[in-house]
Amino acid sequence: MADGDQNNSAQIDEKSDPSTHNDANEELETTDKSGWLLKRTKISHKWIKQWFHLKKLDMFYGDSEQNMPKKISLDGAQISETDIDGKQFSFSIKQKDSSRVYYICAETEDIQNSWMEAICFAKAAHRTGDKSEACVLQ
Repeated sequence: MADGDQNNSAQIDEKSDPSTHNDANEELETTDKSGWLLKRTKISHKWIKQWFHLKKLDMFYGDSEQNMPKKISLDGAQISETDIDGKQFSFSIKQKDSSRVYYICAETEDIQNSWMEAICFAKAAHRTGDKSEACVLQ
């Protein structure tokens, strides 16, 4: 884990339940990730700090770790870096079958890269059928 990932901004949850511990479950659990990121609002385009939690193919988010009522489905979503509003360390998530694009901004490049990698790993680990969920990180 990079030095920049050891703060509260973004950290990987390393959960282990001994009753369900095996290699397959361990791989799925390691795709979980939680932390604070900025999200651009849909209507006013303001940037607000939100708590995000990546679990399987969903990113839950809200104003605190205890309050994450919203969800971004990553199934078939396109993930890419962006420089919207001149924000450094930002990326976009374009959902499949939707015109909605979510704009997310991290505090540092390391945090941005760790989130984009975690999303790509989650997509790869949870793909079904012959559909490729590969990501290209630059």
